[in-house]
Order: sequence, then C-alpha cells, then structure tokens
Amino acid sequence: MTDIFFKIIVTAIFGPISAWIFNRLVASSGAWVIGNEQIISFVLSPVGMAAVIISSALALAIIFAEQAGIILIACRFNAGQKISAYQAIRQMLKYLRVLIELGLRQIIISFLYLAPLAAVAGITFYMLSSQQDLNYLLVEKPPVFWIGTAIAAGLGICGLLVIAWLYIRWIFSVPLFLSSIGST
Repeated sequence: MTDIFFKIIVTAIFGPISAWIFNRLVASSGAWVIGNEQIISFVLSPVGMAAVIISSALALAIIFAEQAGIILIACRFNAGQKISAYQAIRQMLKYLRVLIELGLRQIIISFLYLAPLAAVAGITFYMLSSQQDLNYLLVEKPPVFWIGTAIAAGLGICGLLVIAWLYIRWIFSVPLFLSSIGST
C-alpha cells in the first residue's frame, strides 16, 4: 500500500515538473512540433541534449525519491518507530536536491560511457546509407542493410552491457546515501 502511495505522490509531484522543463527546452529551440527528421537534429543540438539529460535525471530522481521513501519507512519500522508515508515524503523532500544531483551524475556518466558507441553507430549509418536511398535499403534489404543491422545489433548489445555494468555499480547509491546521512 505504501509503495502505491509513494508512486502516486512522487509521480504527481515530479511528473509535471519534468514535463514542464522538457516543454520549455523544446520551446526554446524555436519549434513547437518536431517531426522525424527534426527529432534527431533536436536531440543532437545543445538544447536537445540538455532536454534529454535533464528529463532523464528527473526520471531517475523520481525513482530515487520513491526508493528513499520506502527505505525510510522500512528502516523506521525495523527500529520499532512509526512513520507515515506523509512523514517519509517530507523527510525525503529534504534530500531532493541531492537525489536530483545523483540522477544527473548517473545520466551524464552513462552518456559519456555510451558516446563512443553512438559515434560508431552514427559513422556506420552514414557510411552504409550515404551510397543508397534509405527507402531502397528498407524495402530491398541488400547485403549492406544486413551488415548495418549486424553492426547495430552488436552496438546495441555493447550498450546494454555498459548500462548493466553501470547499474550494478550504482545499485546501492540511494541506500548508501541515506545511511551516510543517518536518516535510517
């Protein structure tokens, strides 16, 4: 029950904040509607990169805030102390800035680790698709299409391994933070 309560409250608080920031960043790019070609251009622009990084960091902060609240309740329960979900949210909000910073650091580090794979993917796409029309490649599926697909699959697997490695390194970051401040 407490888990559901936290998901509702945290999403109600941080969801609109994240959406508002993303909308402001998109609007600052000069366009209100973004088509398929503009999506890649937008994401690769400084404003687009900032939008992706900030939105991703806030999404992680939502997850971290939920974890922090549940951990606070569980630790207080184990210590024989009662704490309501509302009190846990108030306690967790005191550390919201740190949770957002943690999410921001993890997103930036993840992107830095994944950047070489993205560069290889971009170079591969350019080299394989510059000789042919994209629609031709998708419809006819010549050998160059399958080469590109194999390279993309290999890069995707490498990306998943990098993300898994980072996740394993960071899995205890929120509990360690809470124990370091003595709130548990």
